[in-house]
Amino acid sequence: MTTDVHLTSYEVDHSAGENHLAVVSRVKLNTVEDLQSETSNFYDGETNWVSSDSDVDNDGGLETLSTTLLDEKLIFRQTKTISFFREQLASWVVDRQVNQSYVDKLLFILKTISESHLLDLPETCRSLLHTFRKTPLKIVDPGHYHHLGIGNGILQMLFKLKIINLSNPTIKLIVNVDGIPIAKSSGSQFWPILGLIVDILNSKPFLIGIYHGHSKPKNANLFLEDFVNEMLQLTESGLVSNGQNLKIALLGFVCDAPARAYISATKSHSGYSSCSKCIEEGDWEGKVVFLNENAPLHSDATFRKREHEDHNTGKTILERLPIDMVQSFPLDYMHLVCLGIMHKLLWAWIRGSLKCRIGLRSVNKISNFLLVISSYIPADFARKPRSLCELARWKATELRQFLLYTGPVVLKPILPKPLYLHFLLLHTGIKILTHKLLSQQFNDYAKQLLVQNLAVI
Repeated sequence: MTTDVHLTSYEVDHSAGENHLAVVSRVKLNTVEDLQSETSNFYDGETNWVSSDSDVDNDGGLETLSTTLLDEKLIFRQTKTISFFREQLASWVVDRQVNQSYVDKLLFILKTISESHLLDLPETCRSLLHTFRKTPLKIVDPGHYHHLGIGNGILQMLFKLKIINLSNPTIKLIVNVDGIPIAKSSGSQFWPILGLIVDILNSKPFLIGIYHGHSKPKNANLFLEDFVNEMLQLTESGLVSNGQNLKIALLGFVCDAPARAYISATKSHSGYSSCSKCIEEGDWEGKVVFLNENAPLHSDATFRKREHEDHNTGKTILERLPIDMVQSFPLDYMHLVCLGIMHKLLWAWIRGSLKCRIGLRSVNKISNFLLVISSYIPADFARKPRSLCELARWKATELRQFLLYTGPVVLKPILPKPLYLHFLLLHTGIKILTHKLLSQQFNDYAKQLLVQNLAVI
């Protein structure tokens, strides 16, 4: 049985897309109840129905109307599903780092499925991920540089962390610059500029710019030019995110000694007058060492005025930034302490002079102790303890773990007391300095411990 329906208009949201084609089933609704049930599921209460005295033809009009509504319903649902499917597929490819050739093969298989046109998938991975076909490159002798942007990196990180508004509208940024060899058979290497947002939970480093060449950039100022120009603009004008105006503050540069000397135009760490903190020429004892812990210190003013010409090798473009050219370049804890002092101590106990060598039996006891406790190390640590037989291959995280956590326990029953007390000086001093609150309260005490420890190394 068919029934007359009185309607004047209906509204459909076309915002999801206009050009999507749909293959739809032609269904005839026999009653007003069927039509209202079907359309209520589609429009979800958002459509305005208005009664009218005008009638629709009993059979033809009702069938045409019902078919139109079903067409719009399926188009809306299909467009939404297609968009969601493509986004999820692209996210899966990026998150799992799937090889592009595998993705191309998967897209080919999906397109061979019947009615695959409903998915509206591209033919290649490059189209799926919206990969740029041309990347703007800047010539930085002897290679090329591409600048992705500080602002873009910050906005993308806030989006990934699902942060809409910040209670503190100031973005504090630290920057890292370093060289990365990408081949053993040639000098091909990357020099990325990385940024990290401080004081935001789960924030991860993001890429600001990257250089590629067969040696490092000859002109550090040209390499850093785009970064400095954008940073100046952001510090002056800020950054808008979801209608909120964010202030950008550059805290400093965290680099190892060679990279720090390179971007700040100062002497390399192995030369005379190379200390980035104190005004000290240094002494030669098989290598340049700085033994005067009471030497006068560099300051931002003396650095910019070139009052100590032996320390500077030129003028760096970083001086244009509103930062302290001394305090904004902290010392490299990983190389100086973990891969430096701690590594040297362990080798001294194993192969050093007789006054500090502990013997093969003691070395084996320490190794066995480390292997026993390795099964009890929590997942908070990136690596489990290894035997001292593999000391040459220990990573910085393993040396840090030994210095701050396992070392005091493992060494106490094995190491001679004078050597153990000497190790505790280093352990306690670094433990204080790595703690946010203790480092401020007991900073002078930590300095005394480290000076006493280094005096006998």
